[in-house]
Amino acid sequence: MNSSPSKATILSEISRDIAQVFFASMFVGPITSDAVSWPIVFSGLALSFSCWLLSLSVVVKEKSYE
Repeated sequence: MNSSPSKATILSEISRDIAQVFFASMFVGPITSDAVSWPIVFSGLALSFSCWLLSLSVVVKEKSYE
């Protein structure tokens, strides 16, 4: 039995981690600071959402092939 994580699981976790970085650095950080750049805030939200969707799609695709 192979208990090591699959490549899809690793890719999903990396994508989720990247999403968290985008969310924290480009969305939460600027909102909590005094100078808010709304294009950066919205792009950070969009990038984090995209990475989270990629993470979910990798997991769903992996589960559908099992």
